[in-house]
Amino acid sequence: MVGEQHYDLGNDLFQAILDASMSYSRGYWQKASDLASAQEAKMDLIFRKLGLQKGMRVLDVGCGFGGLAHWMASRYDLNVTAVTVSKNQTAQANTRCLGLPVSVKLIDYRKITGRLPALSIVSYRSACLSTLGLETTEYFLRKLLPC
Repeated sequence: MVGEQHYDLGNDLFQAILDASMSYSRGYWQKASDLASAQEAKMDLIFRKLGLQKGMRVLDVGCGFGGLAHWMASRYDLNVTAVTVSKNQTAQANTRCLGLPVSVKLIDYRKITGRLPALSIVSYRSACLSTLGLETTEYFLRKLLPC
C-alpha cells in the first residue's frame, strides 16, 4: 500500500522540506515571501474560490498531515471529514485537529460509502491527480463530485 511504502517511513524528510502545516502541495506565491505564507495563501484561495461558508461540510481527500483540514476548521468553522491512506498521517492529523470539528479517517477514497458532503474536495493534490491516469481520474471525479 502506498501509505506504508511512502508516507509511513518517517517524517524527517517531510519536516525538512515542508512548512509547519506539513502541506506538500503547491503554494500560492502571488504575494507570499516564504513557504508558510504561500501555503496560507493557497488555503485562503481554496476557501474563496469554492465559496465556502461557515458550518459547511467538506471532504478533504488525501489530507496528508491535516494542515488544510485544520485550517478550514479553525479559521472558517467548517466541518471536515479528512481521509488518507497513511497511518502516520492519520495519527498526526488527528493530533493537529484535536478539539476541532474534524474527523480524520484512515481509508482509501474509493472505499468511502454513504452520502458525501455537498462539497467533496479539496486537497487531493493536483500533483497526485496528474499521476492517476485518465481511467482512475474519471473514477475519482465520478465518485467524489456530486452531479
